[in-house]
Amino acid sequence: TCSVRPIEGTMLQLNANFNSARLTPQGKTSPSYTVNLGARQELFDGRLTLVLTAGDIFKSMKRETHIDTPELQQTVINRRDSRVLYFGMTWTFGSQPKKKDDTLKYDEAL
Repeated sequence: TCSVRPIEGTMLQLNANFNSARLTPQGKTSPSYTVNLGARQELFDGRLTLVLTAGDIFKSMKRETHIDTPELQQTVINRRDSRVLYFGMTWTFGSQPKKKDDTLKYDEAL
């Protein structure tokens, strides 16, 4: 995760996740990766927060498993349409303390 704050109240974030190839007792799992982008802007002294995130921008999220045993040879590919664009808005009422969370959330479940 790489976060940049170009100006006060603005945060840009790049998030990448890579899983290397793995051997299993029955075969192997291919490598996989995903890249997400996000931006957060605070307005009106932090009372209004706008969030824009784009998940899996290269549409690369998939899990590929190769099974190779004497009784079974099989390739299983799990993929979902994970390219998601999210826009959120939060308005803070009253004088409640603001929770500091410097990471944007992405759905990385397959």
